[in-house]
Parts: sequence; C-alpha cells; structure tokens
Amino acid sequence: MLELAADSDDWRGVLKLEGRMEELLEGQEDARCNIVIHTFMTGHVFARDSTGSRDHSLSVIRLEERRVELLGKMERFRDQGEALCSIADNLFGFLGRTREATTYFTRARDLGASHGFFSAESAACLGLGGIAIFEGRRKEGLELLRNAVAAATLAEEDASLLEANALDRLIKALFQTDSIDELEPMVPRYREAVQAESRRIGRLSAAAELQSLYFSSRLHQVLCIPSHCPPHAFTEAGSICHVLHRARVTTRALLEPFTLSRNADDPKRPRVRCVLCWTSCARTRQQCKTWRDHV
Repeated sequence: MLELAADSDDWRGVLKLEGRMEELLEGQEDARCNIVIHTFMTGHVFARDSTGSRDHSLSVIRLEERRVELLGKMERFRDQGEALCSIADNLFGFLGRTREATTYFTRARDLGASHGFFSAESAACLGLGGIAIFEGRRKEGLELLRNAVAAATLAEEDASLLEANALDRLIKALFQTDSIDELEPMVPRYREAVQAESRRIGRLSAAAELQSLYFSSRLHQVLCIPSHCPPHAFTEAGSICHVLHRARVTTRALLEPFTLSRNADDPKRPRVRCVLCWTSCARTRQQCKTWRDHV
C-alpha cells in the first residue's frame, strides 16, 4: 500500500503508483482523499523541479484543481487558498499563462481576505505583484508586494518564512527602481526575518543568509567592482566573496547597519560612516571624499 510521503528521493516510486489513484480514493473520507491527491501532487512537484518537464506542471495543476474542490467542501479555506496559489505559480512561472494565473491569484486573495487567512492573502499578493511587474505595471506591482509583506507579518503560521519571501521580492523590485530611502529599513528587516526563520527551523538557512548579506552589501554601495575583476565576481556569491576579500572592508561593515549621527549644521540631515574607511559622510549616494581611492 502507498505510504503517503513524497520527497526528492522517492518521487519516482510514488508516481509509479499514480495509476492506482482512483482505486486508493474509492470509499475514503475526504481528509484521506486530500492526503492521497496531495501526495501525488507533491511527487509531480519534485519531478517538475528535477526534470523541468511542462507535463509535470500540467499534472500539478490538474491535481491541485481537484484539491481546491475537495478543500472547499471540507471548509479548509487556508489550504484551499494555498492550492489556488500553487496552480497560479505553475501557470505563470512554468507555463507563462499570466491571464489564467491572475485569475487564480485573485481568487486566493479574495478567499484569504474573506476568511481572515493572511498567509493565503500574502502569497496571492506576492504572485499578483510579480505578474504586474512582469507586465510593466511597476507602481501597481510594488504596492501589491508591500501588501504581501504586511499580510505576511499577520500570518497564522510560518510568519517569518512568509515575511522573508515577501521582503526578498520587494527588495529586488525596489533595487530596480533605485528606491534607496525605502530600501534602508527593508534590508535589516529582511535579515531579521531570515534569522528568525533559521531559529525556527533549528538550522542555518544558508541561501537566505547569503541573500541578506548580498542585499546589505548592495545597499551600502560596496559592490563597486572595477571592470578588470574576474568574471566570477559578477555573480551574487562571487560579488560577496570579492567584497569580503577587499583589504579595507570588514564583515561588520556588511552585516551591521549604518551608525547614524547628526550634522551639527543641519540636525535633520543624518550622517553615516563610510563602510570602507569609516569616516563620517552624509547619507547620500556619494561616498566619502576618498571613495575613489577605495575602488
């Protein structure tokens, strides 16, 4: 009998039994049917990620649509919203069908809002924001991503993970628009969310921690890599390694936020420390007077 678990190692074995799915569903309670369908859907997710086949994306959509109907019957609306977002993610991310994806994301957002499930609302706003930015509606997309971050902090479960995912997307979009003022509080907040998630799961979330380091380094304008740098320095990981090996850059300069002080001539104008030579300078896009010496 099928043991209802699927992971990156056994998805092939699980999918071999998919032909018996209707037999496994026959005469079962709704909760058991949901577990069976979810197991085969998870197998197709791992197969999709391993092979890149569009057929597995179509299978995920087919199975998730069955789960949406079943979960609605069971009145498990949060799980129903997550299933709707899963369908939309496959339609947009793997099949490029933005119009259909927008419909499913909108259904998930309305479902989450009407039943008070902020996790579904956050995931839906995240997807809608990504579609809006993809289609060139940048202002609308940024507002949707901000809504996703706000909803994530109120989520009933996994708030740190949802907040980190939403902040990741929002920060990347803000970097594209060069919105430095809005980015300043977002980057430390992302780092805190990542650290909270690492504590929650009991181990270091290495990829997210590295991403937070990259965001910090970009924000503090230390990724000014000369044209003669090796090609690997232009990747995210290479950029961080290249910066960390610069003689006058310290790990603290990348990980810690600016130390603010006040200008005596203009108390309202904050001042910061240059992350390279630690001299005081105005918080503008310009660095200290010896910036050119650093690069």
